[in-house]
Amino acid sequence: MRPPKRGEQWSVEEKKHLFEIIQQNRDSENRRIDWVAVQRLFPHRSRSACMQMLRRLQHDSDALNSSNRRTRVPMTDEWRQQFVEIVRRLGEHSWGQVSDEMAKIIGFRRLPSDYAVLWSLHLCPKAQTAPEWTPKHTRELDRLVKIHGKDSVFLAYQFFRQYTPGMLQVMLRRLGTKDEALDPRISTPSGIPALRQRLANAQKIGF
Repeated sequence: MRPPKRGEQWSVEEKKHLFEIIQQNRDSENRRIDWVAVQRLFPHRSRSACMQMLRRLQHDSDALNSSNRRTRVPMTDEWRQQFVEIVRRLGEHSWGQVSDEMAKIIGFRRLPSDYAVLWSLHLCPKAQTAPEWTPKHTRELDRLVKIHGKDSVFLAYQFFRQYTPGMLQVMLRRLGTKDEALDPRISTPSGIPALRQRLANAQKIGF
């Protein structure tokens, strides 16, 4: 990674690198950060700049975004497993508490709505096993919207029981766009092979 120029905006890569260094130099018990070590490993930004960026990461869920796109530090497999265990313990509607618990683990706070979306689209059992969305589903959704409106909870439980309300929310937003037939768990067609592999794996293990 090239050193940034004076006053240059933080890149996504640089923010992720800082985050990794902070995690490596944070005391596991009291969560204190060894800023001397961080500065030694991250010499191209001042300590005050690094501390300011950390505060942004802790309080702004889009702080890792350098181009107004929702690019964030990815969830590790370990964090995902801990997240699932927390949701099972606290329940699927306690997202504020879930966010607080996860902040203690990963070192910064994400919005409760971020965790609600992660659960509803990717990690809850129904999202893990729901069949791939097809153009046929889109046509049926469009027909039902004209009759019943855009209540995602009603539509999910009455007509699309294999999908979560969160998944229906995504598809309702996509109606009339080029992505209206794209599965709600992916954002681009390039994600289709990975999704199909994930569904196949879930079917094999009887998720």
